[in-house]
Amino acid sequence: MKNVLILSVGNTGYSHMAEGYLNFYASEKARIYNAGIDKHALHPVAVEAMAEDNIDISLYTSQLYSAINTIKYDYIITICNIPNKSIPSNLKWKKVYNFHITDPITLDEDQTATLNKFRVAREHIKKSILHFIGKELYTQTHEEVSLA
Repeated sequence: MKNVLILSVGNTGYSHMAEGYLNFYASEKARIYNAGIDKHALHPVAVEAMAEDNIDISLYTSQLYSAINTIKYDYIITICNIPNKSIPSNLKWKKVYNFHITDPITLDEDQTATLNKFRVAREHIKKSILHFIGKELYTQTHEEVSLA
């Protein structure tokens, strides 16, 4: 089993969306952790956008990376453009994936506009997660391929 940390700045929605897809598509291949450099409440529109894709993240919670910084990660997936040099130095990892996703949260927008932005972000996250899973979690070495 691989250890995968999804790291975001505020831990309010994107990282939870990525966690939801990783849990749905790859829970048998990886232990998935989700944390932020800061900690804020889960955005309700993230929950709504994921529910449209039949993934329930309503019970997901936010936590600080310091709560899980003793784990050695095979992968860190950064959300919201965290540069590698900004990853906390006490985290240990082998490889980093950066998902460059524009933050949809704008406080002066109406609910429909915010939901539409989360839908766009959801599709970007889903595509990025599926690419990551295919490249890193479901690859086969020559020894694993059965010729029977």
